[in-house]
Amino acid sequence: MTTRVTVTGDREIIANLKKTEKVIWKALGKSVKQRTKGMLSAAKARAPTRTGLLRRSLGIKPWRKRRSRVLGVVIGARSGYKRAITKTRRGNFRAASKKASVAAGADATYADPVKYLHLVERGTRHAPARRFLEPAFVGRADYTASQVLSDAWAAVEMM
Repeated sequence: MTTRVTVTGDREIIANLKKTEKVIWKALGKSVKQRTKGMLSAAKARAPTRTGLLRRSLGIKPWRKRRSRVLGVVIGARSGYKRAITKTRRGNFRAASKKASVAAGADATYADPVKYLHLVERGTRHAPARRFLEPAFVGRADYTASQVLSDAWAAVEMM
């Protein structure tokens, strides 16, 4: 015995599901960027300041893989902060401005936070680790994840 079922309105259901998916992804993207700002400010507060470049270069970059439906965020040193380093009279180091770095030429000593962030965070054979990123993440990871999920649910309920 064969039973036939006809479904009407299936295209509308699929269209609504796609619309819901777009709303959720948009809400998740905004929420992840907004909720990780607390982690960024905690990392900046803990960052060691020899020249101040490392602290200034810290930033947030959200990313998304569409096929596997994964959303994440990277908090770390941004590119474009390479500067010439000069020594002051007191023996401290100071990062030159962007114009002064260009004018310094090849003879100057340069510092690029992208190149040395991992060395400061994890340490080397000669220098101990000065952790500032990991403590910023550990204390806020669970809270941030729960806030992102509640933001996504709120976006779905507003539809």
